[in-house]
Amino acid sequence: MAAAAAAVLAVSACGNQVSTSGGATAPSARSSASSPAVDGVSNKELIFLFSGTVEHDVKNLPYPAVAARSKLAIAGTIVDVARGRLLAESADDPFATRYSAIAVTATKVAKGEGAAPGDTIWVELEADPTVIVPQLPVDLEVVLFLDPAAESFTGIRFSRADSEIPSDAALWQLAHPQGLVVGSPGRPGFVIPHEDKVVPRGKPGDLLPE
Repeated sequence: MAAAAAAVLAVSACGNQVSTSGGATAPSARSSASSPAVDGVSNKELIFLFSGTVEHDVKNLPYPAVAARSKLAIAGTIVDVARGRLLAESADDPFATRYSAIAVTATKVAKGEGAAPGDTIWVELEADPTVIVPQLPVDLEVVLFLDPAAESFTGIRFSRADSEIPSDAALWQLAHPQGLVVGSPGRPGFVIPHEDKVVPRGKPGDLLPE
C-alpha cells in the first residue's frame, strides 16, 4: 500500500474536550498502570512492534525532504494505544487490514497547524493491533511527519467499525513511511521502524525542521 495510506492521526485538545480543529479524544484503551515498562523494551522489540502490515515500495529520503513534503511535523510522548480503523471492501474481505492507533501528547510543533503543544493526538498506524496494543509501553518519545488523511485508498473506503478513534476526529496520515521515529527507552538514540534502523545517539526531535 502506498504512503498515502500509511497512517492517520486524530487531533484533540487536552483532556476530554473537543478541539478547535474538530478532533475529540477516544476512549482510553489501556491505562499507563497496565502498560509494559518502558525501560524493558529493546530497540529490536520497538521495530517489531511498529512493523507495518503492508509493504511500501518507496525510496527512503533524507529527513529535510520528509519534512518538506509534510504539512505537520511534531514531537510528543505516547500516552495510550488502541484499535484503529479498518480498510476493507466488505465485512468478509479476506484482504482487510486493521490498523492500530497511538495517542500522543504533543510537546513541540515544528511545522504546520492542526496541533499545539499539550494537545492529545491519535495516530493510526499500519501495525497489528493484536500485537502492539497489549505490548507497547507508554511514555515513549516520538516524532511524526504528517499530511491530511485520505478517507479511501484505491477506491476502498476506511471504516470506523470497531475503531477506538472518535468518529468526529480530524484525521492525518504519515507524509512518508519514514514519518514515524521512536525514541530508545531509557537510553540515547532512536529507531526508524520503516528502515529497520537504530540510531545510537541523539533524540527523535533532532530530525525535526528548525
